[in-house]
Amino acid sequence: MNDSQQCTLMQKIRRNGLLYFLGDCAFFEDKTYPNRQPVVKPFMSPQINHWTEWANGTCSSICEQNRTRECIGNQMCTGDSWEIDTCDFEGCVIKEFALTTAAEVLFPNDLTMTYTKFEWIESPNISASAVIIDEVNTTLSVMSDNNNKIGWFKVTTDDLSTKVFGVYQILLMITNINGEHLENLVLRYEETISNITIDAPAEILIDMPMELTAMFSSGSNVHFDWIMNDNHTAYVICEDIVRQCSVSYSYSVIGNFNITSVATNEASYEVKTDLLTSVLNPVTGFNFSVYEQLVNSTNDAEFILTIDSVERFPMGDFTLRIDFGDESSQTLYLNDTINDTLLTSGYSIFHTYLKQGQFMVNLNISSQLSSQYFQNITVLVSDDITLLSLDVPQFANTSTNIEFKFQNYPPNGFVFSIWYGDRNEQNSKPGALFTHFDSTPWIYSYSFPGIYEIELTASNPATRILCKRNITIQYPITEVAISPPALPLIQYPIPDGNVELEITLISNEEPPTDVTCYFYPDLMMPNITFENVDIQYTRPFRIQHIYTGEGKKDITVRCVNNVSEVIVQTQLEMKIITLNDFSFTYPRLAYNNMSLGNDKKVKDLSLKIEFTISVFRCVRFPPNVTFSFDFGDGSDESNIVGSVVEHSYTKRGNFAIVVKIYNLTSSETLKVDLPLMVGAIDFTTNINIGAVGLTTFIFNISGRTSSGSFKLFTDDSQSFNFLSSNNSILHSHTYMKYGEFYPYVIASFDVNTEIIYLNSPINADYNLTAIVVDFNTSIELPPGIITINVTKHPLSVNLPNVECVFEFDDMIDRQQRKKIQNITDTNPLIYHFTYLTLGHPTVNVTCYNKYDRTEKISEIVVQNECFPMTGMFDRQYSNIDNPLKLSKSEDVDLSNRMPIKCSDKEVKYEWKIYEVVNGSEHAFDYNPPVQPLGSIRFTKGSIPQGLFKVVLNVSTPETYLFEPTYLLFIKPPPYASIYGGSLRQALLEKATVSLDALTHSYDMEKGYGGNDNLTFDWSCSKSNSYSSKIFYYYETEFSSFTDCGDLLNSTIEHGKAELTLLNSSDDVYAITVNVSVDNLMTSYTQLLYSVPGKPPIISITYKDNSGYWQSFKDKNIPRFSDTGMNEKSLAINSDTLQVDREYILYVRVFSSQFTSYGRSGMKFVTNQAPYGGKCKAHPVKGIASKTAFEISCNGWKDEGINRGRNDTRDTEAQNFLKFAFLTTEKDGTDEKKTSFQIGGEMTANEIYLPMGDPENNYTLRLLVYIYDVYDDYNVSEITITSDPPLTNDTNAFKKLFENYDNTFAMVDKSGNNIASMRLMESIASTYKDLTLENIQPTPTTPDLSTPMKCAYYVDSGEKQSDTKSFLQQSTETMVTEMDLKNTR
Repeated sequence: MNDSQQCTLMQKIRRNGLLYFLGDCAFFEDKTYPNRQPVVKPFMSPQINHWTEWANGTCSSICEQNRTRECIGNQMCTGDSWEIDTCDFEGCVIKEFALTTAAEVLFPNDLTMTYTKFEWIESPNISASAVIIDEVNTTLSVMSDNNNKIGWFKVTTDDLSTKVFGVYQILLMITNINGEHLENLVLRYEETISNITIDAPAEILIDMPMELTAMFSSGSNVHFDWIMNDNHTAYVICEDIVRQCSVSYSYSVIGNFNITSVATNEASYEVKTDLLTSVLNPVTGFNFSVYEQLVNSTNDAEFILTIDSVERFPMGDFTLRIDFGDESSQTLYLNDTINDTLLTSGYSIFHTYLKQGQFMVNLNISSQLSSQYFQNITVLVSDDITLLSLDVPQFANTSTNIEFKFQNYPPNGFVFSIWYGDRNEQNSKPGALFTHFDSTPWIYSYSFPGIYEIELTASNPATRILCKRNITIQYPITEVAISPPALPLIQYPIPDGNVELEITLISNEEPPTDVTCYFYPDLMMPNITFENVDIQYTRPFRIQHIYTGEGKKDITVRCVNNVSEVIVQTQLEMKIITLNDFSFTYPRLAYNNMSLGNDKKVKDLSLKIEFTISVFRCVRFPPNVTFSFDFGDGSDESNIVGSVVEHSYTKRGNFAIVVKIYNLTSSETLKVDLPLMVGAIDFTTNINIGAVGLTTFIFNISGRTSSGSFKLFTDDSQSFNFLSSNNSILHSHTYMKYGEFYPYVIASFDVNTEIIYLNSPINADYNLTAIVVDFNTSIELPPGIITINVTKHPLSVNLPNVECVFEFDDMIDRQQRKKIQNITDTNPLIYHFTYLTLGHPTVNVTCYNKYDRTEKISEIVVQNECFPMTGMFDRQYSNIDNPLKLSKSEDVDLSNRMPIKCSDKEVKYEWKIYEVVNGSEHAFDYNPPVQPLGSIRFTKGSIPQGLFKVVLNVSTPETYLFEPTYLLFIKPPPYASIYGGSLRQALLEKATVSLDALTHSYDMEKGYGGNDNLTFDWSCSKSNSYSSKIFYYYETEFSSFTDCGDLLNSTIEHGKAELTLLNSSDDVYAITVNVSVDNLMTSYTQLLYSVPGKPPIISITYKDNSGYWQSFKDKNIPRFSDTGMNEKSLAINSDTLQVDREYILYVRVFSSQFTSYGRSGMKFVTNQAPYGGKCKAHPVKGIASKTAFEISCNGWKDEGINRGRNDTRDTEAQNFLKFAFLTTEKDGTDEKKTSFQIGGEMTANEIYLPMGDPENNYTLRLLVYIYDVYDDYNVSEITITSDPPLTNDTNAFKKLFENYDNTFAMVDKSGNNIASMRLMESIASTYKDLTLENIQPTPTTPDLSTPMKCAYYVDSGEKQSDTKSFLQQSTETMVTEMDLKNTR
């Protein structure tokens, strides 16, 4: 069957009331043609095995298993089992079992029980039971009647109270002696269907799903079939108990359809018809537009609606809702009857806009099922404002209300903005577009004068206009005054006749603007016009006019501008002046007081005298008249042109002032004398310092007036009165107590009073003859303490405020000490001082008070039995303010220069190093490459830059001595260079140029190649004007170069950059790199210019004594070089360059392979050697190997890294210098130079020098080379006499070598191997002068001119003299020691 509805209406298919299925089978719902019943679960296999196969009670196991039955005689049956009519029931449980009565459906409203009856034909007595199979397996009670062969059971509502509607299996189990028989029965438990209502839409869209919803009052497991009347159906099952059921369906064709619904379950069914619905097209295909987008506020806007095709119909009735964008809308109801209009001319909609603006129109066309929406259809409503303008006046005052109004304005509003030209703006009110235009004029005022451009910008939705007007605003001329006024009448001098009038505002009003003034110099004279006059309250307008004749002048000035006018008048007089007409006014006598300040200092009060110069009533002097004043106190002033001269007198006295008047035009001069007295009296004394109770002080009071009285105050509680007289007043006075006194005089006159002090105070003090100074004169170091005792004689008075100054003459601690105290019997002045150095210092103790002084000078000895007094280091560097400057870029040795006298003692050396930071010392951990003894080595770069204190402690088991010295390690700035040098070409055709500052820049402490710690900072400046004198152009026109840092990429690699060239052959680029390390910086600038074509790009490397650099070259100066100007290499001759000069070296390279020449250049500056010092030796004569010489240098300085010498700067800077001390010795025709000390110390002491030249009175030439940081040097030459140390006898040789042994032992213990070698060399030098006694010169005379020859000479066999034997033995010992020293 193809129709499930027809299937539902068929009668039930059953045999004896039930439809049975084959064993091992289950019936499932067909998904295409569903059964009314829910899915029945498959039976479990045990249940299936126990089911009876046949309705008539077949029991054969073969039939059960194979779905066939076994015939009588155990023959296999043929055909299907339901075609077999008879069967052998021998041994079966029950024969011909059948159901006679059974209710298949039980309704919940049926309170009666469901009754099921069964019967059989033959069987032993049975017993039966039944179970409703589900999750809980409800057991039913079964009754059986074995006599009548019938049985029954009942299903009640109680049995089903917990069960839901549906189909259930009942298992009936029958047992007897033959076994067990199972029957499977079906129970259908449903609710009947009633009161079905259907909710079907009246209209739906084609291909759009619709919901059909059925609602009913009762019914369970209802099955709905929907006949859609379009040759299709829809189907849905509503399981369990529900009261609403829906199905979704869509039509694919247009039309009207009658839908039928059939609802069924096992208990009932119901049919609903005449469910009508219409299938329509969606609303679409419309077009909506405005006929004209621009309309004014008085015309209607027309909107047109059209559709694109008749096939869009039917759509049903639809509604048009239009939102016109002006807060109004319209709704129209249309149907398909207007389709012809929509397809042709369109349907028109009209709307009147009551306001202006741009409106966005939206249209919604909608039916019950769909809609089409149009939005943002633009309509512009606007009036014509093209003729709109402003009406404003041309001129107006400041702060005056000015009327503004519109002209040619439209009836409706518009948006406008008015800029008044003074940064103020007026805008239309919000909503101006949507109101009628308000044409009322308005007012505006300007605060400041000027010509203002008023700009009107007006717009409505369709038009925008710009209108401009100018208005001139001026400050009015308020009330003014003219100066000079008419009264009092003012005079002006002639010659000159120059008169200056001032026109001034009387009140503090704003100055008027755009003023023109007309000046009338006198009656009946033509006027003079002044334009753009500036008149202010504090800055008047000045008119200058020259009058040539005497007399009174009536003057008128008229000033106007566009908004105001004023007239002022005055009168003045012109007068002829000569030099004799000048007069001077000043005080002839000026009283002046003196004062005593809180600091106890007496001083005259400064007195200012004013001299007034006048000539009649003239307001000024004639031109070219000047004055000079000699004020009589050593000061003067000239070229005075003013009428008032002021001068301050700081001293009292009589002053003769001389004034000279000059007429520079006529060269006429007039001298005027002006006497002046400053102070009325004088107060003096014969002396200011005296002894208490002994000295008589005589005070002198003299006056310049014969009237008045005087009172003298001596400042020791006494005073004396005197009357004035023509003679001086003398008064003698003795001070009876110690102190400082300030006597003064008060002089009283008629109306004035003067107070006068002595210029210096009076000091009354005691003499110091009773002072006794005592101290110890022999001091052992350590501890090195000297104690100064200053006492007084027991019978003398106590001595107040005695100040003692101590100078201890220590070679390191050179600071002067002072101490002030009262000296009494019980409180002497005691001072302790600790010496740091050995020697014979001179102690100077000076004690004084204000009256007397006493002094004690005495030489003492500071000693130590193991150490000499020479010291370990150069003492001038023991002062922290004058450290020894050393370079970090080389190894430095610091050696002990002091021999050890206790040569038989064990000597220890302890070095301590402190870093000095901001005056504080911090221990510095340094590990020298070799364990230091008497010398310590600071290797290159091992010590940071800065100030260090080095202390050497030399000790024996019994004593010690230490000495500090200060070292300043200086790190030179890095060397900077850019590959290619100072001047470089770049090919214009290449876009970029590589810049390399890394390769040839280096840290000078590390040497060439040491650049990993450098930092680089690049900058670029550019000029677009190339000059052949490019270096000069860069230096003189640098300010015209502009920054080009944006063309420079310095991030590509450390120390390297890249420059992007602009496409111009005239561009010059100045590339500067700042190379830094450890806060030290050096700059290098490379000038680079771009050239067209393909010239050779060149650069030059060069070497000098200080390292390897990269530079450029250019054309040569012939005298500088022997290699010529046209060679690839160029060597500059020595001593051809001048010091402190800047040189530029150019090179050009030509080649036929290139279109133009290559050009490069190098710029360098020559250094200056150290200067300004000298070196000397002490003593200038001595004995070789015996005398300890000292060589000292002082005054040397250098400019360092600065350009050019500057004595003051270089002296203060004390730049790094290195001193090399050398001896010279003739070696045949050559001169041999031997260095004996090299370092930063400028002195060398304890020097044992070799013997001088025997052929030149034993003179020895010493050289000191003074090097700067660049190893440039100066040489100082010293000549001394170094005599031979011995005569040619055995005792002399013994004494010589005893002295040598003693000296060598002391020097050797100092730990300074260089000093030891120097001593041995000085001994060796004496051998060249040896002549042994009793040996006549022969061809076999032994050659003993050197220690080596002497030590290893083998005699020919003749007996040697004792002298020769001793010499040879001693020499051999010395040579052995020299060999040992050389190997260390």
